[in-house]
Amino acid sequence: MSLFPTTQRNNHLVEFNAGKCVRDGDLLKPDTRKGVIYMDQSDDQLMHFYWKERKSADPEDDFIIFPDEAELTPVEQCTTGRVYILKFKSSSQKVFYWMQSKSEEKDEEVVRRVNQLINDPQSASQDGNSRDSDLDFEGNAHSDLMQILGGSNQGDLDMNMTQDNLLQFIQNAGSLGSNLTSSLPSGEHVLPSSKWEEVKTKLSNVSVPEGQAPVQFENVLTKEALGVILKDTDIRSALFPFVNEAEPELDQLIQSEAFQQRLKLLNVAVEQDELEFILSDLGIEKDLKAFLKAAKAQALSKTDAMDED
Repeated sequence: MSLFPTTQRNNHLVEFNAGKCVRDGDLLKPDTRKGVIYMDQSDDQLMHFYWKERKSADPEDDFIIFPDEAELTPVEQCTTGRVYILKFKSSSQKVFYWMQSKSEEKDEEVVRRVNQLINDPQSASQDGNSRDSDLDFEGNAHSDLMQILGGSNQGDLDMNMTQDNLLQFIQNAGSLGSNLTSSLPSGEHVLPSSKWEEVKTKLSNVSVPEGQAPVQFENVLTKEALGVILKDTDIRSALFPFVNEAEPELDQLIQSEAFQQRLKLLNVAVEQDELEFILSDLGIEKDLKAFLKAAKAQALSKTDAMDED
């Protein structure tokens, strides 16, 4: 809590529904409570950034932010959810939140307002406060969770499955980009080359049963993700050893018999728990799509780490 007194207001300078992302070892996981972010200026004119559980009277997070000290920005690498990072410029502190409003229509507006209040506290006295009054504060948790997963007609999913998928999303997000990886213990999340060499060895001993159903490329991977994976020598060698170049003609590769067979083999390896050791390290479920998505994330993280060096 702040050492400075704050004034309670009926109308906050900005307010919108958002959940927190919390640390669990070297992973980021969602706090699935229904939360709200709001900002107010205390009597001493200091700007406060708050997060609290909606049913709670008192804030759980209370950050005093001086002008131009911090910035709220989207984690653009996360394409399956609306995740934002509050990053402080004067320290290494980073705090992650995920949008819980039912529509992303006002995301840009409220984030712009947050950054305006941080950079120009004088704007707090101006008209046009961007209170997100259209949000359903009494909406149920299931709807909120389905929104971040991008679901619309998935009402048949049970609550536990929804939360499991959400955990997977946040874990994958934790390995994407320098903004997220820099908040984790250095070197713990990016897998070493030896791990991918072990994957390669394991896969060399896997055989595809006769009559194994084909794997539809679009169900497990995108061309963009495949391109990222192939640019990493270690991961490409482990997963697609027959590809000798970092940037092949993707459309031709995807249609090739060798590639189709490799997808089958990877799927069999995942289903038969041959890759359980790396799935565990990556913190993902036994699913080929999740594995390939995590492989892309690893490739991105390694690239970012090299860029920082």
